[in-house]
Amino acid sequence: MRGLYGIFTWGEGPVLELMLASFAVVNCLPIYEAMVLRIDDGKLPKRICFLAGLLSFVLTGSGYFFLK
Repeated sequence: MRGLYGIFTWGEGPVLELMLASFAVVNCLPIYEAMVLRIDDGKLPKRICFLAGLLSFVLTGSGYFFLK
């Protein structure tokens, strides 16, 4: 086990990808809180969350098929 020293000296492949994904999660934490984590009345309605997820899935899928 090399640990952090091995990551920085030997150059681990997916480290930058993991750091980017971690930054995105931390950056979007207020959105996650509004969608899922809040328990008071300030929470986003489930209908809005579902429609946003469906719309993002459709846009991503259409981009995949049309921009091949």
